[in-house]
Amino acid sequence: MKALKRRTLLIIATSLLLALILVGCMNVPLPSKPQISFSPVVPVAGQRVTVSITSNDDYSDLYYSAAIDGVPLQGNPQTGTFYWISKEGTHTVVATVTDDYNNSISATTVLKVKLPPPPNVEKVMWYPSNPIGGENVDFEVEATSIIGISDVSLKIDSSSLNVTENGKVYTAKWEAIPGEHTLRVSVKDNMGTVFSTQTAVDVGPYPFPKIRTFTWTPQNPTLNDKRVVFKVVGEDPSGFYANISVDGKDLDTTFLSTSTAVATWDVTVGYHEITVRLENSKGWYVQKIYHLSIKPPQSDLSIQIGITPNSPKHGDNVTVKAYASDSYAPIQAMTLFVDGAEMTQISTNTLSYTFTPSDGSHEITVKAIDKMNEKTSSNLFFTVAFDPQMYPPYLSTRFTPTATVGIPKLLSVFASPTAPSATIRKVTFIDMTDSTSIGESTSTSNGIFSTAWTPSKAGYIPILINAVDSYNTVSSTVVMVNVAPQAVNDNSPLIRPAFDSLIKQSSFVTLAASVSSKNEIKSVEMWVDNVPLTPTKNSSGLYCIKWIASATGTHAFTVSAEDIYAHKTTDTFYFYVYPSKLPVVRLRMNSNKFYTGDEIVATADILKSNSQIDHVNFYVDNVLKDTEYLPPYTFKEKAKNVGMHTLMAEAVDIYANKGYAQANFAIEKDETPPYLSVSAPSTIASGGIVKVKIATFDKESGVKSLKVDVYSSISPQPYPGIVPIISKTFSHPSTYTFISFVATGQATYKIDVLSKDAFDNSSYSQKSVITQ
Repeated sequence: MKALKRRTLLIIATSLLLALILVGCMNVPLPSKPQISFSPVVPVAGQRVTVSITSNDDYSDLYYSAAIDGVPLQGNPQTGTFYWISKEGTHTVVATVTDDYNNSISATTVLKVKLPPPPNVEKVMWYPSNPIGGENVDFEVEATSIIGISDVSLKIDSSSLNVTENGKVYTAKWEAIPGEHTLRVSVKDNMGTVFSTQTAVDVGPYPFPKIRTFTWTPQNPTLNDKRVVFKVVGEDPSGFYANISVDGKDLDTTFLSTSTAVATWDVTVGYHEITVRLENSKGWYVQKIYHLSIKPPQSDLSIQIGITPNSPKHGDNVTVKAYASDSYAPIQAMTLFVDGAEMTQISTNTLSYTFTPSDGSHEITVKAIDKMNEKTSSNLFFTVAFDPQMYPPYLSTRFTPTATVGIPKLLSVFASPTAPSATIRKVTFIDMTDSTSIGESTSTSNGIFSTAWTPSKAGYIPILINAVDSYNTVSSTVVMVNVAPQAVNDNSPLIRPAFDSLIKQSSFVTLAASVSSKNEIKSVEMWVDNVPLTPTKNSSGLYCIKWIASATGTHAFTVSAEDIYAHKTTDTFYFYVYPSKLPVVRLRMNSNKFYTGDEIVATADILKSNSQIDHVNFYVDNVLKDTEYLPPYTFKEKAKNVGMHTLMAEAVDIYANKGYAQANFAIEKDETPPYLSVSAPSTIASGGIVKVKIATFDKESGVKSLKVDVYSSISPQPYPGIVPIISKTFSHPSTYTFISFVATGQATYKIDVLSKDAFDNSSYSQKSVITQ
């Protein structure tokens, strides 16, 4: 019995031990934390990036996955290799490793991707280097980009060439034309970034033929001469064919000798174009154009003038059109004068000019001169009818926009006519909340019209004021009167306006308000027609904004004030902008964002002016910078001070009327290093000349300096490789700089190049040349 118990206990113990062993075997360890690597190590936007994940596990096969910014990557889950087309910005990369038992572990890293550098044009060459007319020129361009080139274009002047690609070398052919040309190279990478450069290509003349002399007899023909004999003397070793034409019509040309040809032409009136062309058997030719005039018995230079509309009214745009004709010679210039002042000049025979004349009589004068200096002029007179409705009365309130219920208040305004010979007939006051008449005033003292008003209700009461002149022309303004109840809440801020409620169109005005409170004011905000503007506090304690009155009509000036205890008051005050004779100006800028060193260019266009413009002033941050007296009124200045700025144009006519326009712009500091490329041969024979081509530029602020140092491994003694054998500094270099030196002995030459822009941003490059 005891033996049986011992055997039973042994079986139980063995079972427990086996169970413990099995439990230990099922506790499979996790794979190691994955390691993430990238190829290239520091990718730029647009590159194809290989993402590699590595891990290990002694008990299981592993399966990999990767995601960037939550988007899974395509690749091989068995090898841990994935691919991604990189994008600019900061990205989160998550790698996950999973074993056969579904145990997994992840790792996260951050990858910053910058924009790639622009494409690089390493070499621009052509053969022959000094072409002449008729030769075939081979252009060769080497271009590279870290993300690949998508397109390379070559143009001679404005004509595109057919480009052939061979690796990083791009070639094109061109049949040379004599003269100065511009080769334009444009390289686009796979992200669409374009780099462009240009260089001059000078082509010599065609080798033959040549025109030695070209004459005609008589030298100054008239209608009394029936014929003119043309004579050309040329040169070409292989002989030439001569062609002489007048106004595109070929003449019969005969040779007097191998170098002299003549042709006869029947005289006709006019300004004629003579074309002389010599061409040899190879197809090379030379062609020149001459001019000959035959004057008619009497001049027929004439001008026709018309205007649209024929009977302009006040404020109409008038278009003047003039046409000059002359059978004797082409028109050289036409000049338009309005009331004796020159408005425009053109070099064609058809003139068109649009302006807005003032009321009254005007004289249009057009003068023409042909290419033989014959002159004539023509006049046209017109009158702009007087329209009294275009001269509304001037109206200005003379009472504060506050009142109290039950307490009488005197409403006074100043009104005066603007139309000639007009008088103010009456001024009416209307409560707009219920369209009831407050009163009417016809008597005046020094232009002041008044009526009494006793408010019956509190709140903001809009009062419409109409002034009517003797032509029944009406001017109106609306005043918002803040009517307080008998018991006023003294805790809230009190706002009072401090500006003229009648403003001329196109004027530059200050809108102001006083803010008072028993408590400290925390903030003041202002709006004009619901557009927020930033107020400033002047020395008198008024809160002010500057505003250009570009649009006529009634406008709302809203002021909101809040104290430190959150007591807040918001009031709206109305003012009227009436049409005036001030110039209307538009301001155009070449950009609203500049880097320091950029050129700021702005032009003030006069959209409307009833009088001749005398000058235009340009202000930057309210400081006068320039005055221009002739159109186009253009302001130019180098961008200097970093920050936000305001440019304002002030147009002043001959009667000192002023119109305004303004624009905001920003100036930023250039922090981009200049572009730098250095080309030199990698090897050269001893005694050979090393030619180094350096290309550098900075679109933002320009290259300030270029420093070039050349070191030799064998000289100078005793400091080879330490003291440069050549050291040059170029101030404000051009895009391309060339240096050369003689490589002597068995040596290694290092060419160090440092380019700096106007803000000391720098780029560095080094090239090595080995003598063999």
